[in-house]
Amino acid sequence: MERCILPCSFQVDTGVIIHWIQMKGLHVHSFYSNQDQLGNQHQIYRNRTSLFKDQISRGNASLQLTGVKVQDEGRYECFISTINRNKTSYINLKVDGMKGDSSFPHCCFTLASFNQMVNDSNAHNSAIIQL
Repeated sequence: MERCILPCSFQVDTGVIIHWIQMKGLHVHSFYSNQDQLGNQHQIYRNRTSLFKDQISRGNASLQLTGVKVQDEGRYECFISTINRNKTSYINLKVDGMKGDSSFPHCCFTLASFNQMVNDSNAHNSAIIQL
């Protein structure tokens, strides 16, 4: 079963809230109160998503998506909120279909991040584009 890891990271802080949203309006995965919160997860993502929970305390909010399908293609938002800041990252996932002799789809992505300091009187937004 093919999997993709959609990268997302943040500056370590307390009170971590993580929301992954597929920009077609589909709720992919949430984490807060130190546990997964999947009550609003869209059914097409059920049993297909996970975070690296042992790495959240180190600033890793990456999403692992298993059973990747061409229908998973599109723009994803990773929203992270902590006591001192919010960060939103956008990941464009492209599923290339079958690659070579493999029966698995091939994933590739582009990433854009926007950071916002919310408890800083000199708050500003900065954009980071990685290709």
